[in-house]
Amino acid sequence: MHRTTRRLALAALTALATTAAGAASAQAADSLPSSCFWYGPYVKQNPGFNVAYPDTGAGYWSSLYRLPAGAKIVLHGRYPHARYQSVIAYNADTTTATDGVNDLQTKPDRGSRNPFLPGAIRAGNQRRSYTLTINGELPPADPAQRTPNTLYAGVPNQALQAVALRIYIPDHGRDLTGDAGLPTVELHQADGSVLSGQAACDALGVEPRLLPIPFLTPAQYSALRDKPGAPAGFPAVNPLVWHAAYNSQYRFACLFSSNGSGCNPATPPVRAVTLYPNVDNQYLQAFASRAFGKVLVLRGKLPTTPRTYDRFPIMGQGQLRYWSICQNEGYLTTAVSGCLYDEQIPTDRDGNYTIVTSLPGDRPANAQAKCGVAYLPWPANGDGSGHPDDAHLIIRNMLPRADFHNAVQDTRVPGDEQSVLGPYLPRAQYTSTKEFEQFGCGHGRLN
Repeated sequence: MHRTTRRLALAALTALATTAAGAASAQAADSLPSSCFWYGPYVKQNPGFNVAYPDTGAGYWSSLYRLPAGAKIVLHGRYPHARYQSVIAYNADTTTATDGVNDLQTKPDRGSRNPFLPGAIRAGNQRRSYTLTINGELPPADPAQRTPNTLYAGVPNQALQAVALRIYIPDHGRDLTGDAGLPTVELHQADGSVLSGQAACDALGVEPRLLPIPFLTPAQYSALRDKPGAPAGFPAVNPLVWHAAYNSQYRFACLFSSNGSGCNPATPPVRAVTLYPNVDNQYLQAFASRAFGKVLVLRGKLPTTPRTYDRFPIMGQGQLRYWSICQNEGYLTTAVSGCLYDEQIPTDRDGNYTIVTSLPGDRPANAQAKCGVAYLPWPANGDGSGHPDDAHLIIRNMLPRADFHNAVQDTRVPGDEQSVLGPYLPRAQYTSTKEFEQFGCGHGRLN
């Protein structure tokens, strides 16, 4: 069957509803859900929080705190009406993840049900509460020794701890939390006393600020981006090349090498994504440039995912839990411009899609859902640092099914992306507005 796309508005925008009423109407930034423990949300439309490349299909909240000796944090929450949820701990010094607990790994409280289990009932008002404990310990070396519903947030030699809450694709008409609200916090102290709410936040020394992000300085970014003698379109290349994400040293050496020499190190790089990644995602990235054409066309096969946005009553399964593609500014601003997630992308009967990205003024007339084409706006500010033709594409693959072996998670070394992903790796071609319009509505294909 053809996927229908009744909405090409971005997920986070459609999810911005009045928290109290759950109505599907846009909110002012100061009314977005937050609390003394949860700072945010990190979303494009919240001024100052569009950093670290947030996916517009998700809402993110963070907390920075200092856990007293022998104490633990207990979160009381409700499973959201949404596609996905997780709580992930980070080393704020390195911006790398130390542990994570997602919705499937979170057991419900007695008498409640987990709506994220395959085949579970998602709809209705059934009880959907859970309890999650955060401690200051390192994760056990043996996963079998883990205590259920426990996030091991310890970071060696670091007093400041960081956690992030993520909720992807709230159901249609629900707020950014999927009408669940943000989990409430209790601090269970070593002496057995329990503090809650603001008292718990005060005792934890919660710092109401952004996660520490190691932004490049303008000089550092210019040294990477403005290399003398670099070819036209640099750092993008034509044809476009997708790279699986590894550590930051490899990323900069590869993506900003004018001849690709930095993409083949003698020692394979470590798969250690920074900038507070979601441990359930792996990422593809590529630079693009309007120097090669005003319109960039991406074609590929879309992995199957469970449909949830239109309040589907049963939790389905797919090859992935979630897939998205985002247009972003560069490494100096780390800002997202816009994203499309799986349910927003029309496909043909074989699951193939066509995505067009361009500046709005160059958008082909047939780059619209009724013609079977998804449209993704090019960053209005380019890289956000004085290079208006630049763009930074990121693709997310979340929680591949055990029998699906064409996910980014299956890549092992730089350069194996095509052999691993096969038809699921987008093919890219630059063209012009007029040339794309010649294919009409729903007819013709580029090579």
